[in-house]
Formats: sequence, structure tokens, C-alpha cells
Amino acid sequence: MKNISPFSLKKCIFMEATEYEQLIRKVLNMNIKLQVELDGIWYEDQDDKELDISNELVMNALSNYFDVNITSIHIDDCDIIGVWICYKEE
Repeated sequence: MKNISPFSLKKCIFMEATEYEQLIRKVLNMNIKLQVELDGIWYEDQDDKELDISNELVMNALSNYFDVNITSIHIDDCDIIGVWICYKEE
């Protein structure tokens, strides 16, 4: 690849928001709902109350699940809402 620094290249796992919600339920062993806005992702219980789930907790759980070092999680708002899970291989 030309004209790009190694820092700018990221490895990502991509999934739709519904698939990500199922994954988060599994890795955190919680019945949660995913909320998506332009300013990010947050998690709610079944009564629509925001849960105090830290990014660190989510990233550690996903790191263990995928056996990689999760560095960030991003969301986009295209026709299909997508979640990008960036990682570094151990």
C-alpha cells in the first residue's frame, strides 16, 4: 500500500449492530440492549436504564473472546449500522 503510515493502518473486526449486541450479551453474560447514536455506543438494561459498563470492561472481554488486544470500538451510521472493533495481534 502506498502513501500511508503504519500507524494509520488498523486491523478491524466488522459486524452489524445486532450481531455486536448478541456478542456483548454473550461475553458479558448480561441481558443488555445496545444503544447507538452518532456520539457512540452505550448499554441499557431491559427497563431502558443506562448501565455503568466501562469501555475497559468491554474491550477486555472482547480481547479474551477473540484472543487479540482490542484497542478501540467504533460505530458508523450508514444504512446498515456497523461496529468496527480495532485490534492488535498479541
